[in-house]
Amino acid sequence: MRTGWKTILIMVAVAAVLSLPYGHRWNLLMHVVGAIVFTGNIVVTAVWMSMARRSGEPANLRFAARGVLAADVYLTTPGVVLVFVNGLILSFQWFEAGGASWLHVSMGLFVLSGVAWLALLVPIQRKLVCLAAEGAPGD
Repeated sequence: MRTGWKTILIMVAVAAVLSLPYGHRWNLLMHVVGAIVFTGNIVVTAVWMSMARRSGEPANLRFAARGVLAADVYLTTPGVVLVFVNGLILSFQWFEAGGASWLHVSMGLFVLSGVAWLALLVPIQRKLVCLAAEGAPGD
């Protein structure tokens, strides 16, 4: 799964950089697409986990936990990259090298939430997959 994550991350970053000559409309579109993918995935995976927990079936919980980890790699991460890279590009295009103070605060909070996600949530998700695997029969 690591190879897929790296490939997607590189593809999204390259797409964002290659879009520079096409102006702010392309970056705005990619920024909005990234926000939709990022936010949509968070909502959908929360629903998956809630439904799996409510079912009371360990196999459902294991399946949902694995799905959440995969969705984070293939949807959340590219969404974050699209939002951040294109937001940064747009800030240079619209706000003269990111001169707006609210922009610095919002980007700082976005990075802080990413650090919290990596440091706190991802280890908990991995532990949940392991615990669910212990309590459920094989696939």
